[in-house]
Amino acid sequence: MQLRRTLTVTTVGLGLITLTACVALVLSTTLLRRTVDDLDRAHAISRLASSLAHQSIRFELETTPMGRSLSEAQGRVLLARAIDLTRSPDERQVLENLAPQLESHWHSADNGDARLPPSLVSALIRVDDLFAAKAEAQSHRAHTIDMTANVLGVGMALLLAAGVLFFLWTLNQFVFGPIQRLASSVDRFAAGDPTARAPVSGAEEIRRIALAQNTMADALARTREDQLRYVATVVHDLRNPLAAVQLAVGYVTPKRPLPPEGRIREIFAMIGRQLRRLNSLVGDVLNAVQIEAGEIVLRKTTCDLGELAEASVSLFRSMSPYHQLELSRGGSTILLADATRIEQVLNNLIGNAVKYSPQGSLVSVTVGAEDDQLFVTVSDQGPGVSPALQSQIFRAFSRGPSQHEEVEGIGLGLYVSKRILEAHGGSIEVSSPDGRGATFQMTLPRGLPGTDAERVPAALHSASSEQLSSA
Repeated sequence: MQLRRTLTVTTVGLGLITLTACVALVLSTTLLRRTVDDLDRAHAISRLASSLAHQSIRFELETTPMGRSLSEAQGRVLLARAIDLTRSPDERQVLENLAPQLESHWHSADNGDARLPPSLVSALIRVDDLFAAKAEAQSHRAHTIDMTANVLGVGMALLLAAGVLFFLWTLNQFVFGPIQRLASSVDRFAAGDPTARAPVSGAEEIRRIALAQNTMADALARTREDQLRYVATVVHDLRNPLAAVQLAVGYVTPKRPLPPEGRIREIFAMIGRQLRRLNSLVGDVLNAVQIEAGEIVLRKTTCDLGELAEASVSLFRSMSPYHQLELSRGGSTILLADATRIEQVLNNLIGNAVKYSPQGSLVSVTVGAEDDQLFVTVSDQGPGVSPALQSQIFRAFSRGPSQHEEVEGIGLGLYVSKRILEAHGGSIEVSSPDGRGATFQMTLPRGLPGTDAERVPAALHSASSEQLSSA
């Protein structure tokens, strides 16, 4: 869940609950006020009807014309007030129907008979009962509205409280809790615990931060493993030549007679091979260090990629007489590049093809051009490169299975080659269909801007050793 969306939805929900509560409060208050007004009006009309009945009885008891006139006037005022308080036509019609009977009663005194007729008494009682019943109904309605408003108020308050609690729970569950756990894992990692990883939980934004933290921690762990493997690999590969040289030197000591000349020549030849191997290993390490440190300078000149490939093929034909090396060229292969670095890449690729393929197999090298791009493909008939290894083969210290019992090198050749090509604006790819050999294709732009000495960015530095690097 997204933090922004969750907070927005929760805030809008609380706002709607609050707005609904306010609207319900206003409506219930308005309805209750109107009901109370109707209740007061019904009570007022009922009281006027009672007063009108009392005034009619008083009219009957009056013995003087003045008293009867005054009682008649008060009765007319009470009836007019009652009619004015009516709201519906039915209420008005009930009171207006009472007026003729009252008029008849008031005029009966002129005939000497001022007694209150039973029909008028019944009409006054019905009017009083009618509006008393209306008052009772309005009172019951007001009570119902009051109870309903109370229930709605309590319900809205509970709903609002639940919404606030849910909002706080959401913040704690998806924001504060994950942030605290993330901070704890970062503190443990900073304190020196390399296994500390942030739990991927909470809102999407925090999950992304946790994933980034874990990715960084994994990358640092891999870097540490690479460093340890780097040291172990370098020490291991340096130890064997040094041990061989030490053993060879042991044949010539002050207390022992010199071996025969032929044996001495064999010893020095072996010492020379081991020293060349040491020099190659040191060159590979120097290349990798210079790449990471950003201290490599490309010296670009106009050169022929086909001629560089031909020189590399010729070199390995003399070094590997048990392999068949074929070279094919097509089109113009002139480009602006550092010829020494490009030749080092070609030596790496062809050397790997020779080392990782059986004796007597074919190694094909093709140089061609397509528009402004030049390419070189090196194909062998070795065991190929598995899909899992293809994604790692250009990393430092990565090596594939070899057809030979022992292959020199510490797995830096392809890593250095890739960086050299990237420094020139090119690239390198590997393909291996069904394990039937491997094909490496390097691509270079035909021309690059720059001077004869150009320093390239640290992320794309090439190597500076002219030794043959090994994958």
